[in-house]
Amino acid sequence: MMKSFFVLLAVLMTALSSSAVTYDELAVKADRFYRHGEWLSALAMMHLMLDERPDDVPVQARAIVAAGMTADSVAQLRITRRAIDLHVPFDSLFYSVEKAALAQGRPAIYTGYLERVAAAEPWLARSIDSYLLAFYTFRRNAEGMVHYSLKMLDGMPDNLKFLKILADGYMTGGQWENAVQVLDRILELSPDDTASLLSLGNYYLAIGERARALPYLRRACDIHPTPYLEKILSEAG
Repeated sequence: MMKSFFVLLAVLMTALSSSAVTYDELAVKADRFYRHGEWLSALAMMHLMLDERPDDVPVQARAIVAAGMTADSVAQLRITRRAIDLHVPFDSLFYSVEKAALAQGRPAIYTGYLERVAAAEPWLARSIDSYLLAFYTFRRNAEGMVHYSLKMLDGMPDNLKFLKILADGYMTGGQWENAVQVLDRILELSPDDTASLLSLGNYYLAIGERARALPYLRRACDIHPTPYLEKILSEAG
């Protein structure tokens, strides 16, 4: 694949060098190739565009996605390292890659790309883990939520934000025994966390353990009364 790409790039450079081609003309060609799924040609054109404007984040992102479509991880890392050398903000680059990958209906290109960057640039791994955690949380991907919240909790075991995502991931995946352990830990750290109180109370109600549910629901109602909670508690007597 890499050999094919470089052959194509050389052919394009030879063809384009024979006539004056503007950046805008390159952009039109690249966009046409990209829209039609001609990924090698699109990537070659965008390499030429980046030679002229190396810090163009949208072009970098689309080039990374095009490379992902051809399983060219080497090109992805080369573009990323060049962006790093140019001090391109990571937020901008990663968000743009996410947007471009989702536009193609290929979220795995984004996640796989971030994983490869983390492996190639270990100093970025912690930040990338946080991006992946946010992505999987937004997508309600239970496995990803659990995996990356555990990674973020490594070294920060009492971080409430990550504990809440971990509990949410376990609940989303139906792993309630694990979720209960994490929710209990959250309440040790933050006894007035209404969401955790409600989650535990509703869980115990759902499995028929009303006596265990009521203390959590009473505490939640004391903090934030609602008609739902008041009804349950009044029925309990």
